[in-house]
Amino acid sequence: MKKVTKRFERKHGTPDFPVRVHPLSSIGCEGVTFCNWHSDYEIIYVKKGELEFHVDALHTTLKEGQCAIVGSERIHHLRYRTSSPDEAYLCEAFIIWFDPNIVNLMGSERCQKQFITPLLGGKYHISEIISGENPAQCRILESVLSIHSLFETQPFGFELKVISELLNILYEVVSNRLYHPSPGLPATPAYEQSERLKRVFTYIDEHYNERIYVSDLANVLNMSTDNFFKYFKEFTQMTPTEYINHYRIGQAEALLKTTDQPVTDISLSTGFDNVSYFIKTFKKYLGITPNRYRKTYAVAEPLEDEETEKEGA
Repeated sequence: MKKVTKRFERKHGTPDFPVRVHPLSSIGCEGVTFCNWHSDYEIIYVKKGELEFHVDALHTTLKEGQCAIVGSERIHHLRYRTSSPDEAYLCEAFIIWFDPNIVNLMGSERCQKQFITPLLGGKYHISEIISGENPAQCRILESVLSIHSLFETQPFGFELKVISELLNILYEVVSNRLYHPSPGLPATPAYEQSERLKRVFTYIDEHYNERIYVSDLANVLNMSTDNFFKYFKEFTQMTPTEYINHYRIGQAEALLKTTDQPVTDISLSTGFDNVSYFIKTFKKYLGITPNRYRKTYAVAEPLEDEETEKEGA
């Protein structure tokens, strides 16, 4: 089977320091990320409540004080989950993304070849769930929390400490053998399933602004509609329609933040042919209307851009 090379990439951090920390909150929204894969590593830490965590064929629950580590190119998504629907604050978490090249140790060929390349290059996967059940896992969780704190305070030279904490996580993983051989190799069932589903997600990415039927997705894999529906839901824990709506809302978020397009135009350009349904769906997933979201989260133009425009006038 031909390997799908298209990824759902997004720039994390800056080109000269590709690390980013992003908060997650379930307040007022249904809360789910669409299935995606990318070249960066991802660490998800739950500060309060619970998160459903899905990576490849693994479906489990991340509890308060636990984290998950997702390697490059692995299909994954999250869904908020709580032990009590009456809690005022349901779930709080954060994600750390980092380019594995940031811990490149080419200056130490032995370390790079023996540890870094096998661990971050796809031959092995770090244990997905770090629950704190032993001292080594507790030290990993401490490093994860340290990175979060460093990004909040950003003391001078904090970047060095962030890299140090990432290397500490890798040291604990290696020294305590918290890794396993990657099933993501050609001819293995896990690899085949992952590549098949990437074809479906890529089709949605390329056609989300059009009308998509479940039969269209089934045809991508040469499956019957009924069999595809069951196959897709078993893997993603969502129906194809739910996934498509989540993906479209994600695209709408970006347009609301970065453009001044009218909500009606955004609705149409992201595949919703009914603006009322778009607004209803947007509010269901994010807890606020598109207009309110734009006012709250719109990205302001940098001041230097305004100065440049004045100079060129």
